[in-house]
Amino acid sequence: MFTSHRRCARLASRLALSWSLVIAGTAACQNGGTMFSGSADASDACGREHVAFAESKSFYLQQVAQGALLGTLGGAVLGALAASASHGDVGKGAAIGAGAGLVAGGAAGYFNARRQQTADQAALSNSIYGDINKASQEMDRATATFTAVRNCRFAQASRIKGAFRQGMLSREQAAAQLDDQKRRFDDELALARQYGAKMTEQDQQFRFAADSLVKEDPAAQRALASRAAQMGTGEYVAVVAVVVRGAPSTGANRVAALTKGQHVHGLADPATGEWHKIALEDGGSSGYVLSKYLSPATKTAPAPPAPAPAAAPPSAASSRNVQVAVAATETIPEKRVAYNRSVDDAAKQSNLSFNLDQSS
Repeated sequence: MFTSHRRCARLASRLALSWSLVIAGTAACQNGGTMFSGSADASDACGREHVAFAESKSFYLQQVAQGALLGTLGGAVLGALAASASHGDVGKGAAIGAGAGLVAGGAAGYFNARRQQTADQAALSNSIYGDINKASQEMDRATATFTAVRNCRFAQASRIKGAFRQGMLSREQAAAQLDDQKRRFDDELALARQYGAKMTEQDQQFRFAADSLVKEDPAAQRALASRAAQMGTGEYVAVVAVVVRGAPSTGANRVAALTKGQHVHGLADPATGEWHKIALEDGGSSGYVLSKYLSPATKTAPAPPAPAPAAAPPSAASSRNVQVAVAATETIPEKRVAYNRSVDDAAKQSNLSFNLDQSS
C-alpha cells in the first residue's frame, strides 16, 4: 500500500511538471510570431489606426487558446496515466498525449469546457450562442480596423509618391519613407494573418459545438430539416461563395461555383434533404448547393413546404440549438472568408502601393 501511494505521489509530481512544460510550450506557440507593438508611435501617421487594429490581440491571441489548452491538459493526463499503467515513461506519455490533445482538443475542448460550466442544455446553448455573437462582433471590429489601417498606409504611400513627383522629396528620401510604411504594414499584415488563423480555430470550435448540440437534440434536427425542406422553387441568393456539385454530396464533382450575392433559381427536389437543387446559368443543366448557403431573394418567397403532421413546438433549448447551428455554419464562416479575402487583397495591393516606380 505504501509503495502504491509513493507511485501515485511520483505520478502526480511528474504529471505536474509535464503539464507545466506543456503550458509553457503552448503559450509560446500562441504568443510566437511577429513582434507587434500595440502602443501608439508618435512618428507614425497611422498610429491611431495601428493601435485600434492591435486591440483585437487580446481576443484572438489569448482567449481563443482556451479550447486548445483544455485539450492539451486532457491529452497530457490521459497520456501520463496510460504510461503509468504500462510502466512506461510518464513524462514522455504526457508529452505525447498533450500533442494529440492540442490537435484534437481545440474544437472538442471548447465544447467540453462549456458543458462543464453549465447546468443544463438551455444554459449550454445560451453560452455557446453568446460566444458566437461575441466572435462575430470581434470579426466585424477586426475587419473594420484592418480596413482603416490599410487605407491609411496606402494613402501615406500615395502622399509620398506625390511629393516625390513634385520634387518635394528626393528619390532616396521617398524610398526610405515608403520602406518605413511597408515595414509597418508588413507587421500589420502578419498580425492580420494571425487573426485569420484564430478565426479558423473559432470556426472549428463553433461547428463542433453546434454539431454536438444538434446530435443530442432530435427536435433541433427536425427543425433544421424543416428549414431545409422549405427551400422550394423561386429565386435565391448565395450568402457566401460556394461550390455547386453535380449531386447532393460533398464528394460529388464540382460543376459550377456561386459568388456571394449571386442570384439563382431553385428547383423543387424534396429528396435532397440538406441540399438544394438549382438551375445553372447555361439554362439546360442543374446542380446542388447546401441549403444553408442559400437565402430566399427579397422579392420572391419560396414555395410552401409540403403538409406535415402536426408536431409539438420545439423547446426553448431546441430553438436556441437551431440558432447556434445556423450562426456557427453561416455567420462565422461568411465573415471569416470575407476577412481573409480583404487581407489577401491588401497584401497584393501593397506590392504596388509601396513601389516608388508604380502608380498607386
